[in-house]
Amino acid sequence: GLHYRSQMRHKLTGSVITGGLTSALASGNGRLNASTNLKLPAVVSSGIAHRVNDRLTLYGEVDWFGWGVLNELRIQFDNGTADVVRPANYRNTFAYSMGGEYALSEMLTLRSGLQYDHTPTVDGFRDTTFADADRLVFAAGASYRYSKQTSFDFAFNHVRFHNAPVSVTRAF
Repeated sequence: GLHYRSQMRHKLTGSVITGGLTSALASGNGRLNASTNLKLPAVVSSGIAHRVNDRLTLYGEVDWFGWGVLNELRIQFDNGTADVVRPANYRNTFAYSMGGEYALSEMLTLRSGLQYDHTPTVDGFRDTTFADADRLVFAAGASYRYSKQTSFDFAFNHVRFHNAPVSVTRAF
């Protein structure tokens, strides 16, 4: 199978509230309306399922994420205050998945899978706003068919993030 999801654009609005400043900084207390435009990536997925026999089915998938559209997060203020710009410099990435499903009986099916997902973040630009890392995802589950009308599904998912440095210096 093949799947495509187009890029999405969002306009987010809200406000920034500053309080607790005293003395010469007290004039900085208040509320400012703010907005930002956020682009989320296009995604292309390709998957395959192969039924080995009546009990076993194997799955594989490759996903491409167009994260390269997220160069920065720019917050604009309605009152003309200088924009707050957080560089992201995301890169396009891939994720790779494989898994299987085994019918232990007519009533019980077991499944598991593994995914490796590359982070779109880049060393030197990764910070606490965009803290992310390559990750390995392990999933396992089961379905129990109680009757023709009723079944129970159980699932477990564990994500292991690889180490990724966050080293950013900002001027205030």
